[in-house]
Amino acid sequence: MTNDLMYYGLKDLKNLTELPKHISFRQKEELKLVVVQFFKPKNKKNKITKKHNFLIERDKLFIEFLWHTGGRVKDICQLRLSSIDIQSRILKLYIHKSNRFLDIPLDSGLILDLTEFCSKYKTDTPFKMTSANAWCSIKKYGSLINLRLHTHMFRHRLAIFILEKGFTIPNIT
Repeated sequence: MTNDLMYYGLKDLKNLTELPKHISFRQKEELKLVVVQFFKPKNKKNKITKKHNFLIERDKLFIEFLWHTGGRVKDICQLRLSSIDIQSRILKLYIHKSNRFLDIPLDSGLILDLTEFCSKYKTDTPFKMTSANAWCSIKKYGSLINLRLHTHMFRHRLAIFILEKGFTIPNIT
């Protein structure tokens, strides 16, 4: 692994501060909490609408998908429930940048959350939004917890996790 780190310009890697900016588990959980707070009515007389409930659930699920898959925003926005083999727990994610499909193993809890969301809102495309809108939402939520967040920080987090598990950088990329 040391040769890989030196090859990719990561020599002298001694602590997490030298790694690319990434999002921690605590920050991910804070983001999900702030999504709820963002849509919470400011006036006690007002109630959370069905539209607000949809947006809260969608954005929390979107954050989870970024966290678990390390997928690019554009690719996650195009995700369909039908692209998941529920039996084998594999997501067949279309990667626009390389024009190919990538098989990504998913946690059964994440699959359950997605299927319940799609069933509740009768949709096969849970994250149907532009990547620009998704990026703005993530950035807005990050600013609410004083985190200068960009969506690639989720990809960095997954890459660092895989690197710590002993995979080599060429295998991660």
